[in-house]
Amino acid sequence: MFSLSKSAVGLDISDHTIEVVEIQKFGGGVTIVSKNRGALEPGIVLHGRIQDVEKLKSVVAELLKNAKPKPITNRRVIFGLPEVQVYTHAFRMRELKPSDIEQALPQAVASAIPLPEGDAIFSHAIVEHTKEYADVLVVAGSRKVVEEWSDFLRSLGFDIEALDIEPLAILRDLSRGKPSGVVCVADMGSRTTNLSFFDKAGLRYTQTSHIAGNTFTESMVPHFKNDATAAEQAKIRDGLKQKNAKAGASLLGAVSSLLDEIQKAVVFFEQLREEKVEELVFVGGSSQMKGLLPVLKKIFSIPARLGASLLADSAGIEYLGAIGMALRGVNQKWMKNDPVIPLDVGGEKESRERQKKSQKTERVIEAEPAGEEQEDVAEASRMGESEPPKDRKRAVEAIVLASILLAGALLLGWTLWYRAERRAGVNEAREATLQSAEDVLSEIDVMLEQLQAPEVVPEPTVTSSEEISEASVMQGAATSSASFVRVVSSAVAAVNLREAPSTAASLLMKVSVGTEHELLGKNQAGDWWQIKVVIEGKETVGWMSAVYLVEVGAVDNSGR
Repeated sequence: MFSLSKSAVGLDISDHTIEVVEIQKFGGGVTIVSKNRGALEPGIVLHGRIQDVEKLKSVVAELLKNAKPKPITNRRVIFGLPEVQVYTHAFRMRELKPSDIEQALPQAVASAIPLPEGDAIFSHAIVEHTKEYADVLVVAGSRKVVEEWSDFLRSLGFDIEALDIEPLAILRDLSRGKPSGVVCVADMGSRTTNLSFFDKAGLRYTQTSHIAGNTFTESMVPHFKNDATAAEQAKIRDGLKQKNAKAGASLLGAVSSLLDEIQKAVVFFEQLREEKVEELVFVGGSSQMKGLLPVLKKIFSIPARLGASLLADSAGIEYLGAIGMALRGVNQKWMKNDPVIPLDVGGEKESRERQKKSQKTERVIEAEPAGEEQEDVAEASRMGESEPPKDRKRAVEAIVLASILLAGALLLGWTLWYRAERRAGVNEAREATLQSAEDVLSEIDVMLEQLQAPEVVPEPTVTSSEEISEASVMQGAATSSASFVRVVSSAVAAVNLREAPSTAASLLMKVSVGTEHELLGKNQAGDWWQIKVVIEGKETVGWMSAVYLVEVGAVDNSGR
């Protein structure tokens, strides 16, 4: 029977949470039919692998049954293979006809994807095709993992429409189409932060940082008597506006480390692709941390915002991935354009046959560098293996050998020149990256002081030796013995020493973490301490936020 409506279920499962959404398309409109989400007990899913099948079945069944506003009974599902089990790679293929790309890919994937031989299954999409090259996006997964999840979903009665990947799903719900310019989507989860760079052609580059929600919590734990639960609750409740000043400093330090990595990734992508990133979009549970958005807007020179679902309400940020997966099931263009992890896991023999054929295909494949080391572009070329007639065999072999030697010499010379040029460009990129990183950390350093020392106390004004003596007594400065402090921080390597107890005061110098200095006194609030720094016989007296200082005892002046 003909129907104008079409519906699908998006199911997103990670180590800690599950989101499930059913959407329906009627005519030109798309609406959410029902949705639900829940937490997973530790150990049910670990690193994207099912550890307890029965418990996971129970949780999923319960979420489907209790979905709001009504139970989800639709069994047509698009499932997001856990991101930790998905591999994406961009290849640039030269001197290759479109019809030959499929044959050439297996060997290229085998060399680029870190999975055992015969275990990788993949699909691809041609992102851009010119006369000179084709840019190909490959998504791959482990055959064992795909079988594991497929069997699990079928045991629940699901009809699997596709195994989707998170970055593409998220973009669908953020923009409903390819962006007009370059956008970096930062998905801040609990274990990792995944960076995905898109342009008008599609997904271009991905990078993973292991600084994420768990890292933020761990940075705060020492300031909550090593109570991880209390630290997590404080992070969720207060975010970057912590009541515990030292916990807030450690949290902001961990956040600054992540922002530094994002800054480096942006610079690297811009150098690699020669395209400017026009927008940063932050999604994922950790992106909702209180106080994060003002930090993002202050630190990055390009526009930064928190992502929002175009379909769900303001509370639907957690459903971005699941909604994007379901959208794939109701819109044919996504099914055609975006690659998926293949469900056909029994085609190992055919895959090997394609790989054998690919070894006979003339090609040059360039793999996009995938990391901070920015390795040289990988290249591979092979001659055809067709055998000439016997009466001409020797002559042809001699010609082929000479051609190979000549081609090899030319290729070697070109490669040396290319690498020299590449390294020169990379060095420039690294210098730009380091400068950008220093600027970011400097901005965060000032912001940290402002967040943890909001009360501005004017610098004491003294005009006579008598007043100086009185001020010293009031501030607790010793005369016969001196108290010393150590500079501490898990966020920065050096801390600002200022002319007065205020972040608005002039910066005198930066003092290295771990060094000890004489304590001269404290302001009335006790959140700024006056210290004396002696470097190569030169004394500098200034004020430092108490967040960065711990007292290490008193030393008799006569013994110094």
